[in-house]
Formats: sequence, structure tokens, C-alpha cells
Amino acid sequence: MPRPRNSLPPLRNRNGTGVVDYYDPGSGTRRQIRLGPWGAPETNLAYRRFLADLEAARVDPPRFGITVAEICTRFQKHARVYYLDPRGKPTSEVNAFYAAILVVLDTVDDLPAAEFGPKALLQCRSAMIRKGWTRQYVNSQIRRIRQVWAWAVEQEFVSVDRWQTLCAVKGLGKGRSPAPEGEGVSLPNLRSVASVIRLLTSSRDKGSLHQGPSLAAMVRFQWLTGCRCQDVCRMRANEIDRSDDVWIYRPPYHKGTHRGKPREVFIGPKAQRVLAPWLLRAGGDGVVFGNRSGKEYSKFGYARAILKACRATGAIEWTPLQLRHAAGTRFRRLFGLEKARVLLGHANTFTTEIYAERDRRDAVEAMRRAG
Repeated sequence: MPRPRNSLPPLRNRNGTGVVDYYDPGSGTRRQIRLGPWGAPETNLAYRRFLADLEAARVDPPRFGITVAEICTRFQKHARVYYLDPRGKPTSEVNAFYAAILVVLDTVDDLPAAEFGPKALLQCRSAMIRKGWTRQYVNSQIRRIRQVWAWAVEQEFVSVDRWQTLCAVKGLGKGRSPAPEGEGVSLPNLRSVASVIRLLTSSRDKGSLHQGPSLAAMVRFQWLTGCRCQDVCRMRANEIDRSDDVWIYRPPYHKGTHRGKPREVFIGPKAQRVLAPWLLRAGGDGVVFGNRSGKEYSKFGYARAILKACRATGAIEWTPLQLRHAAGTRFRRLFGLEKARVLLGHANTFTTEIYAERDRRDAVEAMRRAG
């Protein structure tokens, strides 16, 4: 039996050029399409456009009698093409949609799409609660399912009233459902952070801690700047503007790239001292904090390394995300909410409120004077 062809032709590196080997079923010929320099953002963008055009050219399924399972399958193909970072790698949204779609398929997969309404969505929500998902995560997954149906309306698989009726299902209120409440992001234990830094600084070639000094510098840098995990992992020397006393790191791609929002990480004197020796090693376009092979850590690899270090010291476990949370709290206490928003790179102060906990000491001091 012949091996089935890959429905999504991959982007390949041919002598430094990004190319796609495309089989045209209409003419029965194979073509090689050159998209640009390998690894360049514009090449990855051209690849995404190519995949989108390829999906759009395919024959649509019949509208009459299409099932929920067919819509979910179609959307998964769309998500794998649409939710990509500038390097062409899938974002976390792909897995998040996949988890929501699995619940739908387990609950009402053979239901005609025209009959998927609020009652069916409530069944899916009940299934999520039985899985033990937190209230916040259930609400976000319900929003994603509605987004799947909005896409189905856009593709004319279902009528617009199908999506409109799903909007009648409101989010779970706090304390008004059996879904557990999410704990949120807590502040890290500072003694644990200090003990992990000491261990990583002194460790060399010790199993999973072979890049201890590099990891220790990453922790210090994130604590001082409040940058995101992926920012410190991907940072390259030529992306840092060192023309002023406060350096500015401008990631070429980040969480808000697809919205056209710029991102700047401000690097003060203390963070500069942490960064300086690693910039000398990295060279021009090298990764500043690389792993043993000189490549960048993934944010998950960075978090796993910190977890192993916590367990090696017997300290209270914490994550790199908590470092950003702690930095946001410190920025807010020292400089106020608006400056903390700018330093953390948030579009609005509502997000900063989530990351930067209100400092209770101000309230305690106020009550000490008033009461």
C-alpha cells in the first residue's frame, strides 16, 4: 500500500534557501518553490501564506449535513497553519484548541453542525468540569469553542445564527459552579530562588545542571528586568541597543508580534553587569544564554531546569513565570502601576494588575494611621 502524501508540505533548507516541494495533483507534476533566505522572518511569513493559499484552494465539504466532527477536523487543519510564530513553529494556541476540540468530539462528535447549540455547549462545559479543570480554564476553552464556530461561519459551513446562539452561554461565575478556582501565579520563595542561584552558579558538567552558570544568569536577568521567559531564552547580542546608559532589548518576535505591537525590555546597570560576560561569548548574532550545544533554551526546557535545581537543593519549587510576577510586584511598589505596565510590556494596566499583586503593606500602613 503506498504511503499517503503529507497534506502540508514542509519548509526545507536547500543550501541556505527556504523551499517547498509541492505536488500539484491537477497536473501531476512536482514543483520546487523558493520562498527566501532560510530562517528569515519574511521566509516564514511567505511559507504561512503559501499554506493558507493551499488550504483555500481545496474543495470545501458539502454544507448540507456537515457534522460537528467534520468542522472540528477542518478547524484543526486551519489552526496548524494559522497559529504559528514568525519562525513557523506552532504556538501554544494549537494545543489549547486541540484540548477543547477533544472534549467536543468526546461529547457530541456525530451531531449535525446545524444542531450544535447552547445545550450541546453546556454538555461540553459539564464534561470539562468533570475533568477537574479550573473555572478560568473552562471559561477560556468555551470561548475557544465559540471561536471554532465563528470560523465555521466565516467558511460558510454553518449559518451565522449557530454562532450567535452559542454566545448565550455565559462564563462560569466565581463561587457559582463546582469547578475549582485557579490559584493564579504566586510570588516565589526568595530563599529558594537564592539557593537555586548558588547551586547553578557553582555547578558545571553535573548532569542536567551542565549549564548552571548560564541558567543562573538567566534567573538574575529575569528577576531584574521582569522580561518574559521566551525573551530571556531567545535573546541575541545584536538585538540589544547599547547606545545609552539604559540598554534596550527589542525582540524581533514576541507574544504581541501578530498584533503589530512593539516590545522593549529595559536593561539597567545591574542587569547589564549580569549580561556583559555572556555578550562577549555570544558574539554578534549568537544566543546570549545558550545551552550546552550553543542553542537557545525553550521556555519549557528553562522551566524544567529550574525545577530540577529546586529539587536538587530541597528548596520550595518555583517557576520562571513567578520571577516575572515578583518583578512586576516590585516595579509597582517602587514606581506605580503605569510605569510597571511599561516595564512589563503590557498593553493595558488590567494585565499589570494580574501580574503585579497589590502590596498589602500600603494598606496596613494606611489602616495603622486611620484606625
